[in-house]
Amino acid sequence: SKTNFWLNADYKISPTWSFKTKVQFITYNLEKDHSEGIALIQDVNYHFKSLTISGRVALFDTDNYDTRLYVYERDAWLTFSVPALQGIGSRKYILVHYKLSRKTDIWFRWAVTEYENQESIGSGGELIRANHKNDVKLQFRIRF
Repeated sequence: SKTNFWLNADYKISPTWSFKTKVQFITYNLEKDHSEGIALIQDVNYHFKSLTISGRVALFDTDNYDTRLYVYERDAWLTFSVPALQGIGSRKYILVHYKLSRKTDIWFRWAVTEYENQESIGSGGELIRANHKNDVKLQFRIRF
């Protein structure tokens, strides 16, 4: 059996600043095996006129792949990010969206995942010989 728990709190302290705090917890039981996982997530959003900045810090600790936690992240236009958090570590990202004009937008996103007690990530052609990985996106949109 697999059980998921979520606790969310959204709060807006001004017209420009908003925050979201999340806690996700999972338990997994298969016969005599029991494993657990938890993630603590803090989002910060800033919106002023044509500029929106979104950031996140997530701390996670799971016993194994069975207790991985999927966490939706804000992303650039028509893209998505739902990483599976497993092991012990942290994930951070920042997303900047700027409306250059009524018909022109630009997005920049940088995310980093860091793992404790790991010397490499992935395998084969996707092997990273470090305990962290970075993702960078730059998107420019012109509407006609």
